[in-house]
Amino acid sequence: MAGDKAPALKMMALDRPFKVGMLYDYKTDRLIPNMLLWDENLISNYLTCHSSSSRTYEVHINNNLTELEYLFGIDNNLKLSILAGLVDLPGSNNLIDYCQRIKHTERFILQYSITTHSDELEIRHFRKSDVKHQDLFHQQVATHVVTDVFYGIEIFLVFNRKLSDNENRTELHNSVKELLKKLKTLPISDIGQLHLSNGEKQLAETLTCQYYGDIQLKSNPTSFIEAIELLRQLPNLLGKNNENTKPIKVLLYPLYLLDDFATAKKRFHEINNHILSKSVELMTSLHELVISLSDIKSNLSSLKIFYQTEQQLSRICTRMSEIETDMRKEMVKLLPEVRGTSLQEKSLTDLLEKFNFSLSTKQKLNDWIQFKTEEKNIFTSFINDLRKQDNINLLTLPFAEVRKSFNYKFILRLVIHVTEENDTFLNELLQYLEDYSKRDHDTNIKINRWFNQNNLALIQKQITLFIKFAEINVNKNNIVFVVDEEDINKFQRKTGVTTILYQNGVPMNFEIPSRPGRPHVTDNSCQNTTLSWTKPAQGSENIQQYMIYGRNHLNRHWKLLLSTVNDTPSAIISNLEEGKYRFKIQGITLAGYTEESDACDAIG
Repeated sequence: MAGDKAPALKMMALDRPFKVGMLYDYKTDRLIPNMLLWDENLISNYLTCHSSSSRTYEVHINNNLTELEYLFGIDNNLKLSILAGLVDLPGSNNLIDYCQRIKHTERFILQYSITTHSDELEIRHFRKSDVKHQDLFHQQVATHVVTDVFYGIEIFLVFNRKLSDNENRTELHNSVKELLKKLKTLPISDIGQLHLSNGEKQLAETLTCQYYGDIQLKSNPTSFIEAIELLRQLPNLLGKNNENTKPIKVLLYPLYLLDDFATAKKRFHEINNHILSKSVELMTSLHELVISLSDIKSNLSSLKIFYQTEQQLSRICTRMSEIETDMRKEMVKLLPEVRGTSLQEKSLTDLLEKFNFSLSTKQKLNDWIQFKTEEKNIFTSFINDLRKQDNINLLTLPFAEVRKSFNYKFILRLVIHVTEENDTFLNELLQYLEDYSKRDHDTNIKINRWFNQNNLALIQKQITLFIKFAEINVNKNNIVFVVDEEDINKFQRKTGVTTILYQNGVPMNFEIPSRPGRPHVTDNSCQNTTLSWTKPAQGSENIQQYMIYGRNHLNRHWKLLLSTVNDTPSAIISNLEEGKYRFKIQGITLAGYTEESDACDAIG
């Protein structure tokens, strides 16, 4: 049997249960279960165990897919198997999937690797007659045998930190990186004695931690302090005789080189690295599109009320997921056949051509995702403001379905209508995605970017008025305030927000009035003071009466002096006690009170 291991293939174990003598199928990137090439007793005769003690400690910030694959030592060939679904990612390797799915968060990965020992099989001692399964040389069951296994553990501590609007990303990266590097300067037994400044302690408290590792813990760390405690305990977690370690990487020797009589044929083909790179690039970009869309949809779901927009996203999310699934299915079927020489590499390039979107479609997809990301951020800002007022109800179902459940005389409804159910741009995009084999796809249909500066300012103003109106009338028990989303087609295709007042179930147009103008004295005598003011700049048609409040210089509290009989913006105040007075005005509508005006200067 051959003894030179130069042609051996080095591969990361990825939590797979490798042992020397086991068989491996390069075509499918899978271990052959319950089958050894040689007798187990014979293997033990030529097995050498090497003791080693190496530790590596690294901090990573750029944790995109390429960076993560570098952490695991994954080449393009194995990378493609992972993306296609031929290789699962249990244990610590779930980190790859996690980091692709969690976005909009700054992540810092602390990688701690320990290699404890290795098993080496001296294959030069084996003869052809020692092989337990002679038929393996003539069948396509396996392509390689495991000759070396390196054992240890890998620990990944992922520290997450949301970046606030006023923070500098570079400064945060540098601060966290320096904090994590402090752990490297101490022997592992002294990590519990780590000294931090007050600033470092405050920074550490803002970090959440997630554990990915080869050792199952009773409870996983969730904070920086708990992560320090885990690192301190690591030597004990290995086990007295390193029994808790796992295969980290392996050497695989080609079966066809073991046959001294050259009766075996090479049963596998190593795909051109350029084609592998193109395949990985396409599958990665497709997966990232799916993740980006799912991420936006998930964020919208957390906002509760934007079910119209969420349905839009669901349509394209579903289609993109179907395309990704279709490509995976074809890749899973095709990859072993190309690696096994049953098909030429052209079959793989044909598959890439089939699933590769045109430049125009890629641009439109990216533009639409960017648009939806910006839209989601705006929606989040709206909802954050609305949630501050406890008596505002954010509807998670269409208004028509829940309307009768509100047992109030009045319902004041704020409708956000910015999404078109039958969106032309989206429909065109989906039409192409139904038949993505088409290459020509370039039209003048544009995204309806409703949030221009003027429109957004107007919408925000209306939302602010609604919130203020709900706050002022929080103690009224005959009215409920609700917010929901509707299609723009129900509002003459206008994007914006609309308030609708329902009285005993009957809808009527209702624009929330802004505050009345500041009052001023037009006539002042011993008995009477005449006040005038301007009507609200917005919604004055809904004012029924005004209330006039007064306060003299001896009294801290405002007192209701009178209410007008109609919406005339003037009133005569009689029988005031001596002193200097200030006045302010508040409007009365069918549904409740408006915001108060500014107070006038002292009079008298």
